[in-house]
Amino acid sequence: MDASEQNIRDTVDELVDEPLTERQEEVLERLAAAGGTLTAGLSGALAAQTGRSVDDVLEGAARSVVWQQRLANERDDAAGDTDPARDREDAGGQQRDHRDEQGRDQA
Repeated sequence: MDASEQNIRDTVDELVDEPLTERQEEVLERLAAAGGTLTAGLSGALAAQTGRSVDDVLEGAARSVVWQQRLANERDDAAGDTDPARDREDAGGQQRDHRDEQGRDQA
């Protein structure tokens, strides 16, 4: 089982109280495969556009995810929040483009 599939399984385990059916297990496997395909495709496209290697792109993405998780944990610790369901953070949230149609910042 790869990390993508394990992450999906962990998320589902937190949200459901009953064991998964055989069909649901199959869906999880397909979601993990699709996630891996998307990651590979997007990483390749970004690498080609920026002139960097795919390894560099994936390493940068991994660092961003780890950094965002640390920030989320520090914020939760400071607030006294120990809910494990809040341990996931949208790693791309800080990178979203907050501009209007004319290209002006909306932040």
